[in-house]
Amino acid sequence: LLRERNLLPVGKSASFERFAQELLLEQEQLIKRGERNSLMNVNDRQKLNHDILPYFKDFKISEITYKHINQFIDQLASRNLSPSSIKNHLNLLHIYY
Repeated sequence: LLRERNLLPVGKSASFERFAQELLLEQEQLIKRGERNSLMNVNDRQKLNHDILPYFKDFKISEITYKHINQFIDQLASRNLSPSSIKNHLNLLHIYY
């Protein structure tokens, strides 16, 4: 979405962490305009900071592969997260990736 609006140059050098932070800023703008529920942003930020960024933050976007995502799923499953919780994490990851 940000790439389409030319707000964030997504290329080989774009880190996942930078991209994720830009998308959170965009979500905050949507909240201010009443287009998004603020609770959703709180939940997204919590998943991002607790699980997604610790795993993916050092990756460049172009480096993330299916293998990395599958390993991330395995990590979540090893913590006994429910399938619906894992799906919520993947839905959020899908926004970024």
